[in-house]
Amino acid sequence: MRVAITGGTGFIGAALTQHLRDRGDEVLVLTRRATARQGELRWAPDRPLPPLRELEGLDAVVNLAGAPIATRPWTQRRRGILRASRLQVTEHLLGALSELRAPPRAFVGISGLWRYGDRGDDVLTEVDDRVAGGFLAQLAVDWEDTQLQAERLGARVAVLRLAMVLGAQGGVLPLMIKPFQVGIGGWLGDGTQYIPWISLRDTVRALVLLLDEPSATGVFNGTAPAPCTNKTFFSALGAALGQSVSLQAPSWVLRGAFGCMAEELLLASTRAAPEALLNAGFTFRDGEIRGTMRGLLDQHSGGQPAF
Repeated sequence: MRVAITGGTGFIGAALTQHLRDRGDEVLVLTRRATARQGELRWAPDRPLPPLRELEGLDAVVNLAGAPIATRPWTQRRRGILRASRLQVTEHLLGALSELRAPPRAFVGISGLWRYGDRGDDVLTEVDDRVAGGFLAQLAVDWEDTQLQAERLGARVAVLRLAMVLGAQGGVLPLMIKPFQVGIGGWLGDGTQYIPWISLRDTVRALVLLLDEPSATGVFNGTAPAPCTNKTFFSALGAALGQSVSLQAPSWVLRGAFGCMAEELLLASTRAAPEALLNAGFTFRDGEIRGTMRGLLDQHSGGQPAF
């Protein structure tokens, strides 16, 4: 299979690229790098079209483009960057694909579970079409709708609504470990809110399933099948580090420090379930938080994940 990946040098993209190449696929990474390496195509996403001749003959596209959500405050300018890095990039990508003599047969993208918002203890599956208010929920809806337009090219389209992705050497987990290393690790708010998560290797395996399975269309919740509360999540992290957890960051402190990011990202309760993935035959390698945390901390110390 010949696959092009946007965001292929990022946390998820690099792991997916390596996994596909290891199994024998040809992967073309669309990158911002000034000097493209072998297997890469330089493309500034604010420009409408990458070189079309390089995209001819693709079997599939995986769209992982998007600026990180939680690394900076959501100023008006930052919100514009978060939207443009997803919506505008996708629009330019689809424009390029539409110019090909034979557009790819499959388009796989990602989105976020933020569209559900703060829903307490409700179990949320893909058939729940209610959309929360707020910046993140609208971003998720617009991002999905833009990617689903790939159907106009005659492509099979599947979008993975990702939870927080946990990996030993990147993403949010190394940042979460730091407070525990200085003795101040704890849960957020009252700790009763559900926090959706998925391991990096299950994320890669889910994306590969959506690439390979001809019947995989529509949206899929990319989250572990055993949801847990924020307190349980951080207690599992503490236990993997050999620490008991008794501290918390009060909601009012988080709201004061992060504003609406705290409400929509840190304190919202999203008890999502991967019903569509399970129905498609997907099996999770990391389905329970305590065992997953132990395995990730072993990898953080030098081990390697097994796909």
